[in-house]
Amino acid sequence: MNSSKKWSEISRFTMNSQRLRKFKLECFLWTAEERIEWQETQRSIAEYLRELHDKRILLDELEE
Repeated sequence: MNSSKKWSEISRFTMNSQRLRKFKLECFLWTAEERIEWQETQRSIAEYLRELHDKRILLDELEE
């Protein structure tokens, strides 16, 4: 393996581990309120998608 390729792999690994550390830190720093808000948003999105799915099924049944 030539030195430039080796350096590229080391650099890529370092960037990935820096991103991972930053992600872990940011996740740790989330407040309980932010987690609850995120969960509520996810729940709301899931509910909306279920409603769209149900409407799609009804439309398909009407077309038949």
